[in-house]
Formats: sequence, structure tokens, C-alpha cells
Amino acid sequence: MQKRDFMNVRAVIALVATLALGAGLVACSSDSSQGPGEDRKIERVVALDWRYEEILKALDVAPVGIVEIGKSEAPTTLKGQLGQATSVGQAKQPNLEVIQSLEPDLILASPTRQADIMPQLEEIAQTESYPDETYSDVLDSMDEIAAKLGKEEKAKEVRQRIEDKIAQTKDTVKPGSRAVVAGWSSEMLYTWVNPSFPQSLLSKVGYDYAFEGEKSSIESKTDVAELTGDKLPGMKADRVFMYKDVEAFKKTPYAKGSGDIVKVDQDIWSRARGPLSAEHMLDDIIAAEK
Repeated sequence: MQKRDFMNVRAVIALVATLALGAGLVACSSDSSQGPGEDRKIERVVALDWRYEEILKALDVAPVGIVEIGKSEAPTTLKGQLGQATSVGQAKQPNLEVIQSLEPDLILASPTRQADIMPQLEEIAQTESYPDETYSDVLDSMDEIAAKLGKEEKAKEVRQRIEDKIAQTKDTVKPGSRAVVAGWSSEMLYTWVNPSFPQSLLSKVGYDYAFEGEKSSIESKTDVAELTGDKLPGMKADRVFMYKDVEAFKKTPYAKGSGDIVKVDQDIWSRARGPLSAEHMLDDIIAAEK
């Protein structure tokens, strides 16, 4: 065999070997259930805020991990409805080891409560954090979460149901009515500010929100202003949706001239801030305006 022919044969053999190796790599890649950069199917979700628990429930998705707030494992809207979900501790300081043991595909975190541990959460699994300043923010985050879980149609159904109830509630509110949301505890008035989740819902149904002050820097990082009780009469509210020690407030001199005091559930009006709570709040407003 001539040298040139021998060189050509070697080149062909090398080419065939290269092609065979490439085919083998492709086959190995196609056999893999998930290659680098591919999106992993989200099935196991840990919810580190009650609003996420409400969103998942509204979307017919069962979380594997949930948080507690104070002595409550779940908001009023979800008691007895979270199945076998594991508690990962308090929302302010969830247990990272327990979260990791649940092998989540997705962690839904609060941008305020869990801000300090966000890097550790991101090491465990994909972590998303959404604002909850207004009810619109919450519905928008529901849509984004639904897109990740393949629940877009269900999210549309929930949004439409809430929007329909908002329209129904608006028909009951007299134009020009003033309202405010506040909690009374330990001789202090915790008034929700503008903007905030409850304020945004009250304004949407037609109330003029009665408080325009700034929120206070308090440990819970909630959108409330810490006030003395004497400030409430000056707000000239027609409706005060109040939670916590309502009966105690009614016995104070501040109750006179503060408008109609409507007792509401703290979990629903203050803590949960989710789509299910929004519906309950609207029902409370309709009942108050009848």
C-alpha cells in the first residue's frame, strides 16, 4: 500500500471514531432525565409565608413544607386543609435543616422576613421571592407561581372570582365612605398604611382610606404605623376594621367618635395577605355595609 493511501485510511478511521464517539455522547445525553441547564419539573414546594400557602391552596397544590406564625400553624382560611405538610418552624426564623430534608424543588420566600437567609435558601433549592405590598402584587405573584407549576388556567379562575367579588363589594360601599384597618394591642394602635395589602383592597372597593401616615420601623416589618389610640378619632373613619383586643378598645375614651368599629379576624386581615384572605375580607366588608 502506498504511503498516501495509508494516510487516507488512517484519516477515515479517525473520522469514523470521532463520529462514533459523538453519537455515544448524544445517546448518553438523551438517556439522562435532566441535562445541565434544563428546567426541573417542580413538584415539591416549601412555602415560607402564609400568603404562599393560600396561593398554593387556591391553585390546588399541596406544599411539602409550611411555616407557623406565633402559636398558629396555619391561617384561619387553611386550618385543617394542609394535609401532611411539615412545619419548618416560625416564619421569622425557619429551620434550614428541616427545609433541606424535605428536598424541595422550589422555595417561596418572603422578601422581608427571610431576607437575611436568602443565600442559604438558594443553596438548598430554587428560591423565589415576591412582593405583597398590595393585593394586586399578590395576584400577580400567584400568576407567576402558577406558570411554574403548570396551573395557569386555575390562576385565571381564581383571579376572575376575586375580581367579580370586588365588583360586588363595590356596589355596597357608599361613595365617599372612609375606612381604615387597625389592630389594638397593649394600649397601642397598629394602623395599616397606604400602600399595604388591606389598604389596597379597601381602596379598590371604593373607600377613601383614612390614614396617610408612614409605617413604623418595628420588628415584624409589617406595613403598619404604631400610634396612640387618641389618633383614631382624628382619622374621621366611617368604618374601622379592627382586630386583636377589640372589646378592650371599645371601653377606651378613644372609641367615641372613631366611627363604626367592625371586629375582624387578625389572621385574615393582617397576617395571611393571600387570595383566600382577600375573598374573606370582601365578605366582611359586604356584611358590614348591609
